[in-house]
Amino acid sequence: MHEFIMGIGYAILNYFRTFPVENLTDALSIVGVGMLGIFIVTGVIILVVTLLNKLFSK
Repeated sequence: MHEFIMGIGYAILNYFRTFPVENLTDALSIVGVGMLGIFIVTGVIILVVTLLNKLFSK
């Protein structure tokens, strides 16, 4: 049983050794820019709502 589990572990390690890291770094940079854009838009919306509440509150 131990040899079977070790074989699976070595198979997983061999798979990730041949994994194209360049594609992963490109994808992570694109995802990072997208998440930054989401945070900026969310911050602007919060700022606008806060300003509108202060301007038009009675």
